[in-house]
Amino acid sequence: MSSAGYWTAEDKIPIGQSKVAIPSENGLSYGGGQKIDITIGRDVQFFQPKESYLKCDVKISLPSGKRPTRLSLDEYIGGQVLIKDLRVYTQNGILLEEIQGYNTAVSVMYDYESNGNIRNKREMTEGTMSATSFYRGTDSSTQSDNVNHVNSPYYDRVANSDTTEVFDNDDYVVAKLLLPLHTGIFQNDRIFPNTMGLRLEIILEQTNVVFRQLDSVNKNNRTTLNPRFHSLNGSKVPNTWANGANAGAFYVDRSNHNIGVENFPFVVGETIRFVDTKNFTHIAKNNASDFIITGISASATADDNKGLLKIDINDNTPMANNGSTVTQDFVLFSAITKAADLDVSYEPTYEVSNVELILQKLEMPDSYKAQMNKQMKEGGSMVYDFLSYSNFRHSMLSSDVVANIIYR
Repeated sequence: MSSAGYWTAEDKIPIGQSKVAIPSENGLSYGGGQKIDITIGRDVQFFQPKESYLKCDVKISLPSGKRPTRLSLDEYIGGQVLIKDLRVYTQNGILLEEIQGYNTAVSVMYDYESNGNIRNKREMTEGTMSATSFYRGTDSSTQSDNVNHVNSPYYDRVANSDTTEVFDNDDYVVAKLLLPLHTGIFQNDRIFPNTMGLRLEIILEQTNVVFRQLDSVNKNNRTTLNPRFHSLNGSKVPNTWANGANAGAFYVDRSNHNIGVENFPFVVGETIRFVDTKNFTHIAKNNASDFIITGISASATADDNKGLLKIDINDNTPMANNGSTVTQDFVLFSAITKAADLDVSYEPTYEVSNVELILQKLEMPDSYKAQMNKQMKEGGSMVYDFLSYSNFRHSMLSSDVVANIIYR
């Protein structure tokens, strides 16, 4: 039996590999609803699609004249939420792929294609977030991925020391993201022959759908994760905050790991209210508007030297006389979310800059390219198979009982 076939790699060819960065063409920075164009010229003859990434910087900005809060991009898909639509053309304008609602498709994909290792990688490269023991629920709440305000890629970490410094745009940092493109071509593991050139057209999502508040400050998600009111006196025997009573500060309970200033999810300058976790219609607020946090500090002597967080508020403000005495059943929530839904006048923005497409460029030997060109000249054809997908939008009236959806 001959062993020559075993020891000889007859069909193997040497391939050179290098990384190339292709910048966007039509601007240095982009905002919601704008378009990003990237052209992969024919000088990149071959590349490995699955090893290609969209590299960009993202900076969040608070709305002018509004109270601050901690904001991030979607905790499950991170920077992918910024891509609304994605189209791939040849350089002469032939449409190869079109994915409308790209971020919706990625959200569904990430729900199924996920494990611990994948989530950790996405957190490092795509700006997603994950649950952390640093702010863990102790009041029987479900686990949330949107509570990690300590290691967020979108704003600075707060020092574990008393503070009166108002949170503002200077506290938001530039998040550096590396996003895989989830299209049929760019998720193919076969080498792509770029004989006609490619052009990517990316439409960015509107600003009103990409941002998330922390679950630990939001009234509408997991209220049992929010900081719980302890008392006005910080005593071992805690008192309540009665209707009409004035207070310049209050204490929060140690539940949900509120044991230090850096653990506390609210920021100085943020407006807050209180809601009863037993009856969510009972909401307590200041007479004039909302309470404003002016300071966050740790009191080591409170609660019989066990220690509590002390929250200073504006101008010794009174509790509104609305029938809601604040007890230990009440938790804090951000007044940006008001009593029901997100304040529609609260309009933060984002800026995407330094956009580049990182390609794994392959250098094929001249003999391989000559053979391929010869086959094409002799009447042959080159077939490149890839699987893609599309989103279809269907409109329904509120009176419709049955959805008639046409499948393609």
